[in-house]
Amino acid sequence: MVLPNSDINSVADLFFSTIEPLIERIEEEDERHDDHQHVNLLMDAFYQLVDVCQRCEHDQTSRDAGGRGEKLVDISELGEYGLNLLVRFSHLASRHGLEQTAQRIERLSFAFALWIVRHGGEINVLEPVVNGLAQLANELTEHADLGVLYQQVEEIKSQVAMEIQQDLEQTNAQRPWRILVLNHAIIATRTHQPNLMREAFKSLLDQLPTDAPEFFREGMVQMDTLDYPDHVRAVVKEFHERVNSRKFLH
Repeated sequence: MVLPNSDINSVADLFFSTIEPLIERIEEEDERHDDHQHVNLLMDAFYQLVDVCQRCEHDQTSRDAGGRGEKLVDISELGEYGLNLLVRFSHLASRHGLEQTAQRIERLSFAFALWIVRHGGEINVLEPVVNGLAQLANELTEHADLGVLYQQVEEIKSQVAMEIQQDLEQTNAQRPWRILVLNHAIIATRTHQPNLMREAFKSLLDQLPTDAPEFFREGMVQMDTLDYPDHVRAVVKEFHERVNSRKFLH
């Protein structure tokens, strides 16, 4: 499986190939005139999004080269608009029974989130990004690929809007921030790289302290179930003992 490419032309090309089954399905269902009009409006909006993103890329390239380019738009607002647009496409695909297409659109949300953060924006819409990440992580098996994905998640995590990072809805176990932090730690473990594991585990302790004890208890079980190598087990065991000690809890 190919890791996401965050340049806007690659995102757009993948989008257009991904969306073909939805366009065909809607064209076959002549009686659903509302969705014909709806998808046309969404496609027009996506073309406009790509155009603005392309101009932003050109503008940034010019400024990086010492030119006088000025920021055309607020990247965070543009990113929020684009992510919400992808959500609407995904929901439309689901409504027409195209779950695989809907999931592939969510994967694009992760690639587009990378575009946002690499152009100086914040992530204000996190759920589709997390859903797309979960699909990518589940399909990767090579440690090197997982290492690249880990770094991409780190980029996104660092630019999630502060109000989301404050993690106020702690009664909701499915909140996107919680899932992102946990998945980041899981991806780190699957890289088999102790330096990445320690980095992710320390973030987990800081960002989800109430989840940490159970995470590492379950991690110890997984070490045996999935037969992880000794150097990986050692790091998980270290953090398990740390967070489940009386000193940490009190």
